[in-house]
Amino acid sequence: YKPTYSITDKTVFVLISDHGAELPGGKTTLYNEGTHSPLFVSWPGVTKAGSIHDSEVIGSIDLLPTFYDMLNLPIPAE
Repeated sequence: YKPTYSITDKTVFVLISDHGAELPGGKTTLYNEGTHSPLFVSWPGVTKAGSIHDSEVIGSIDLLPTFYDMLNLPIPAE
């Protein structure tokens, strides 16, 4: 049996990082230093290779509800 698709054809990749130690005016603030942490997403058929979206602020707390939405699952009450 040989599948007609690659695992990357049906897999969403998410890579998020932190910029390290607490910086003055950073990490817990909305100053420039506090808002620049990388988030890379590859979602076949949804994201466009090489695209950059830098006009929105997100936090890792946003990811779990997003994953539920991607899977068309209801968010648990608790």
